Amino acid sequence: MNYFTDEKTGEVYAYDDTQLLLVERINAPDFDNERELIPDVFFEIDEKIKVLRKMTQSEIDAHLNPPATREQLIAAADAQKQQLIDEAEMRILPLSRAKRLGIATADELQKLDNLERYSVLLHRVDTSKAPNVELPEVPDVA
Repeated sequence: MNYFTDEKTGEVYAYDDTQLLLVERINAPDFDNERELIPDVFFEIDEKIKVLRKMTQSEIDAHLNPPATREQLIAAADAQKQQLIDEAEMRILPLSRAKRLGIATADELQKLDNLERYSVLLHRVDTSKAPNVELPEVPDVA
């Protein structure tokens, strides 16, 4: 793809090589539209390109992969936080049940305590500081 920008409006236009070859053909000295019958849209592209600037590769990359917005970064941090909370809670549930039933081992009680502390710390994480969010260290409860 070939990318062009209108510096007045900021609009970006993309044309593939085939389209540009047809535009180039329109401008050839031996062009005969009576015989070649190039669709009108290519004449419009030809006129448009005359006022556009070809974009550099870094401009193209920035256009195709814009940096994440603050809202997107916060949403990603929220999603990660929630996933970690869900994982912790899934691990807490059977340990909590074992404790409630009075059959938890000392190792299970320690794991439960570590996971519950971790879960509380996760809930306290302020995702509004994304991308500079500090997550608590995952406890070793293997």
